[in-house]
Parts: sequence; structure tokens; C-alpha cells
Amino acid sequence: MWIFSKSGFVSVVKHRDKPGFVLVRGRTEADVTNFRDACGGPRVGYPVAHTPEADYLYRVAMPAVIASNGVASLCLDIDYDNFKNAVHERDEPTRDRAMVRVWQAMHDYQEAIRPDGPRGCVGEAMARMSEVCREAEELAFYWDRRLADPDRHR
Repeated sequence: MWIFSKSGFVSVVKHRDKPGFVLVRGRTEADVTNFRDACGGPRVGYPVAHTPEADYLYRVAMPAVIASNGVASLCLDIDYDNFKNAVHERDEPTRDRAMVRVWQAMHDYQEAIRPDGPRGCVGEAMARMSEVCREAEELAFYWDRRLADPDRHR
């Protein structure tokens, strides 16, 4: 499960080796520490490990029931009515851009699967993008054939 909050981004998965535990993984130590602390503060006593050989640089193992306290705490601490604006107010441009890209990707997905088709300018843009992609594929096919046999297409 991916969790996005004002205090960061974490990925929570079942621990492979410890029944009843989850592994909370994050891109930054602060994100994992913030989530761990939301689970009950530093008193929960689970250390954040640095794992440079792994996909996520930081992780902490904890019982699933304690992690569920963190999710509940994050929900109870919501003090905004617009998540994108709340993230933007942190004044971390790199994180802000990353979060907006996630939002945009999921918005694009939503528009792609709408039963009534994409709406407004998004629909028009998606239709045009499909047309451009088709043209690019045709052009790539043309050049692939030409490069494969330069004498044939002189």
C-alpha cells in the first residue's frame, strides 16, 4: 500500500519473514521516521534501517497492528481540504513536483477509463496524443525499413 501524507510517502508491505509484521519503506529517512512516529512516537522502539542495496533506501519493520495506528493517526491529523496545496506549502519543490506527477498519472488513468470517455480539454489532448503516437509509429516503421535496406528506398 502506498501512503501519501503531508509528512511523506511510504510503501507498506507484508514482511516476508515475520508473521504479523509489515515493512514500511520510504525514499527518505524522514518519511519513514515520520510514519513510525505517527504509529506511537519514538516509544514504539523500531529502528529505521538504511538499505542502499534496495529499491527503497529506508525501512522499518513493525507489527501490522502498530502500523495501523499510524494510518489512523494520519487520518485524524488531516487539517487541509486540498492535499496538493498542503504538500506545496511544505516548500520542497522536488517533492512537490513528484507528488504532482503521481496525481497527474492517476488523473490520466481516470480519464482513460471513464465510461463516458475523456472530458473537455483532457479528452481533446488525449485524442491528439493518440494521433501523434500513431504518426510517430508510422514514421518509426518507415525509418526502420529504410535503415534496414538503404538501397531499396533510394
